[in-house]
Amino acid sequence: MNKKERRVAVLVEGKEISAICVFRGQFLEHLFLGKTKEEVRSQFNNSSVSKEITSISPSNEFEEICRFIVGKISQKINKVNS
Repeated sequence: MNKKERRVAVLVEGKEISAICVFRGQFLEHLFLGKTKEEVRSQFNNSSVSKEITSISPSNEFEEICRFIVGKISQKINKVNS
């Protein structure tokens, strides 16, 4: 299968965690999580995915989806820690 869609990376910062979401077309393909954006950038830069993405840029649609994912993960973490 030849994947023609380009990858888009979006960085978001939540209250407890930060994330880089990598989308190909309309699908979430990779998710990098950490406590700080520096930690997340380091994970991303050390991955093979980073070689296929020229920049991490805001995208209203994808940023909203990524924020939603980070919010839900944060809620689950808070429930576990309670």
